[in-house]
Amino acid sequence: MNSKRNQFIVGVFVLLGFSIAIVTVVWLGFTSYFKKGQYAVAYFDESVQGLDKDSPVKYRGVSIGKVYRIGVAPDANLIEVIMQVETGIEHIDEVCAQLKSVGITGIMFIELDRKTPQDVLLTPKLTFEPPYPLVITRPSDIRKFMTAMEDILKQASDLNVARISTQIQNVLTEMETVLRDADVKGISRGLQTTLDRIEKLVDPKHVDKTLTTIEDAVNRVGALADTANRAASKIDGLIASQTPAIANAVTNLREAIVEIRGIAESGNTLVKNTDNRLNTLQRQLTDTLQVLETTADHLQQLSATLADQPSLLIRGTPPQERELPR
Repeated sequence: MNSKRNQFIVGVFVLLGFSIAIVTVVWLGFTSYFKKGQYAVAYFDESVQGLDKDSPVKYRGVSIGKVYRIGVAPDANLIEVIMQVETGIEHIDEVCAQLKSVGITGIMFIELDRKTPQDVLLTPKLTFEPPYPLVITRPSDIRKFMTAMEDILKQASDLNVARISTQIQNVLTEMETVLRDADVKGISRGLQTTLDRIEKLVDPKHVDKTLTTIEDAVNRVGALADTANRAASKIDGLIASQTPAIANAVTNLREAIVEIRGIAESGNTLVKNTDNRLNTLQRQLTDTLQVLETTADHLQQLSATLADQPSLLIRGTPPQERELPR
């Protein structure tokens, strides 16, 4: 009796286990069947190393699906990636897919974003009909970097480095020849000699007297110009009814007055420029006199020291004091 009851209990547990397994399988199947979402396909013209099945599909950082399958496209050139987008995007044809990496781990995922006209130009061209709604792709950041490096290396290889180096060498040789022929040191010595002569010839008293004379001459010329201008005005009133010859003479007289005024202004400019240069020379002479005065003081000190201790000329140091015997 106990044996039959045990067999009955075991049978009930077996049936219950089979029922639970069947219900689980059916529930999982219906869950995936009624699961919301859509499939889309993207084709990449680059390596998808690090991208696996069930890798995340994100829209601006928000996970909205996963990778359903990865394979080779029918043209045996592109990589076909079928994505299962669960939620978040209604019009899948308005987005663009790009491969992104997670830090330095090498793990890849697919990032979706709104497409631009530039993305339409960069996406690979298909020669077959895709099985699901197509999502255009853009090159990954790594692909862009590698393409830019290839372009730089190509441009560098196209440069004629040997020719450029030869041209630079020729330019440097010509510059060296020009500098050697210019005799820069000789020109510098000539300028220094000329400045020394100018300093010797310039006498401050004579220059001040010359400036005073020039200023007086300029003032006289200005007064003469004013007098001539007044005379021209009077003559202009008198010759209103005279012949054209007199009118031409008056015109010439006015032109002469204008020239006299120009000469006066030139004289004033010359006086100002000469004054500035004399001020500079005076400062330089003052500095030189200060240096000479300092040198004279040093010589006077040296003379006093030698007069007090003549042995410095032979020994170079003052004599040592001798100790007196106790």
